[in-house]
Amino acid sequence: MKGIKRGKVWRMPDGTQAVRAYANTPHAHLIEDGHDQVVNPGKGKGNGRGVRPGRGIGRKVGHVNGRAVFAKAGEAFASAYVRACEEVIDEMIGKI
Repeated sequence: MKGIKRGKVWRMPDGTQAVRAYANTPHAHLIEDGHDQVVNPGKGKGNGRGVRPGRGIGRKVGHVNGRAVFAKAGEAFASAYVRACEEVIDEMIGKI
């Protein structure tokens, strides 16, 4: 969850606001969505035949399920967000 960053705040056409969240690691989409587990056939002498043109770069041996890091982080943050909103509303009411 340390790799999740806050992006730009957007104002939507209906007046609401949205914040973009993204991961700054190049493999984040593989962890989030899952990926095929592939064995590389090897390169050069002594390591197999290497990559065969037109045949892909490896053999699929399984599938790694995604971990839904963004969804879990959103669920964990929901209660803190509601508390912060309630505090802001209490401050606004206190000023009136």
